Amino acid sequence: MAALHTVWHRYHNTLEERLHRINPHWGGERLFQETRRIVGAIWQHIVYNEYVPTVIGPREMGRYRLHSAKQGFSDRKCHAVLFFRAQFVLVVILIEISTGV
Repeated sequence: MAALHTVWHRYHNTLEERLHRINPHWGGERLFQETRRIVGAIWQHIVYNEYVPTVIGPREMGRYRLHSAKQGFSDRKCHAVLFFRAQFVLVVILIEISTGV
């Protein structure tokens, strides 16, 4: 889990540097918030289009209406919770696989 946090943290910093080159007039807080929005959107896309369909299947996704919105936005708190739960479940699965439980 720490490795995933490190990867996303580094990606955030890399993206923030690129945004700063494009928008040198932005202040630190604006750079941080815009970068956070972009990284969050990328994570949301990965979770809803790659991870969740693989874990629970498309039928259950439809049952609980978990498909990505084609436009607009959704509740950030919900995605933050899903992010940490997804990482926890992934760690548990990896432990089970490695220990043969």
